Amino acid sequence: MSFKNDVQHVMGSTEERTFSVTVYRRNGDRGRVTVKYTMEALTAIPGYDYQEDEGELIFRDGVLEQEFEVTILAKSVGERPDSFQVIIEDDTDTVVFNPWHDGGEARNILTVLIGNENPKAHTIRQKVWSCLDGILNIDEWCLGFHNWKDQVLEALLCGGSQEEQESAGITAWILHVIWVPWKVPFALFVAPPTFMGGWVCFIDSLLGIGLLTMLIGDLAELFGCALGINDSITAITIVAMGTSVPDLFASRTAAKTDEYADASIVNVTGSNSVNVFLGIGLPWMWAAIYWSVNGADQDWTNKYGAEFGDTWGKNGGAAFIVRSGQLFFSVCVFTVAACVCLTVIVGRRILYGGELGGPAEPKAYSSCLLILLWLFYIGLSTWKLMTKTEDATTQILAVAISIPVIMVLMLLFVALMKTLKLSKKYIGEEGFWGLFIATFVIIARILVYFAFQWQW
Repeated sequence: MSFKNDVQHVMGSTEERTFSVTVYRRNGDRGRVTVKYTMEALTAIPGYDYQEDEGELIFRDGVLEQEFEVTILAKSVGERPDSFQVIIEDDTDTVVFNPWHDGGEARNILTVLIGNENPKAHTIRQKVWSCLDGILNIDEWCLGFHNWKDQVLEALLCGGSQEEQESAGITAWILHVIWVPWKVPFALFVAPPTFMGGWVCFIDSLLGIGLLTMLIGDLAELFGCALGINDSITAITIVAMGTSVPDLFASRTAAKTDEYADASIVNVTGSNSVNVFLGIGLPWMWAAIYWSVNGADQDWTNKYGAEFGDTWGKNGGAAFIVRSGQLFFSVCVFTVAACVCLTVIVGRRILYGGELGGPAEPKAYSSCLLILLWLFYIGLSTWKLMTKTEDATTQILAVAISIPVIMVLMLLFVALMKTLKLSKKYIGEEGFWGLFIATFVIIARILVYFAFQWQW
């Protein structure tokens, strides 16, 4: 199968036109063969320069060629030439395409070049419009603003559309009210990926994430100050959770839509790399350059002169100084948790053939273990920051005690899952959760009662 050529020239005018694209069957005409055709935009914009279409071509026994129509939309005076591609391919892998044409054996590609047979621009307005079209592609910007409008409406409507909003339940409305203050500003601020190949959207997204991170950081600091929580504890809990929510949703989307787990896992490691190398590296580099160039001032001398003046403050010099604080223990705990997490990922690949998904029970056990690892990191780091223990033996003992605690909690979770599975046969899942909640409430009340008794 192939087109006649790799390139086809057509002319646009002030009126809509159609032309035929022919697909040829070579080296035999026996049997029935079906190929699909689709279109892909280059500089031409579907809905503005051409009518996007897709379909199937059926070659019956003895048929050597088939045609389909392509619609070219009207062009304005002075509008620059555009191009798009027509692609033929076969999902069943029973058709061989001409390997010497564009696309190779897997598919063939026809590039359609749309010229403009209208008179050249002669007025100043037409010349300016033609120049802007050559630089910015006016049709692309028109489509971009149309998509931007739809993006804002989707953020305003519950469920993203009028139809979904009319059938939305109370839970959907509650979630919509919670997320609207966040969705609408980003829908207004972040341009759709139509503009300039997505670069405008990329830059806007980075700026939006930066502003959101600053806001979350300031709010978390105020929240921790109001409750008397140490800044370091606030940073590893509230701030870390707030800034990681975008990564969480991005990984969730990638896990659901992508065929492989690479995107969702690499998103996490890539985000951590950016945080460490850019989020810390760039500010520290700028600060180091600043103090190296400007030298010590009175504030630097008062803060660091007594301790570091003989080393870094000679002859009016200065350096950017960051004390390690409690970082070493926190990094060691994180490294232990990370090694366990990687072991779980490798084990899942060996046992179930993939890092994500698989049978329901092992999937739940893996999720529970990873959550417990996060609590393990938060708990030990908080303990170190609150007690300020410097004794290495005590620190190692704390880590060692945490391991059997995690194992006991995992066993309790396994027992809960087994009980839930067994209860479905007798009292049903709803009955089990009713008993579970009732038991939880009773235990909580007993604990509260003893807590008050202990205070008296």
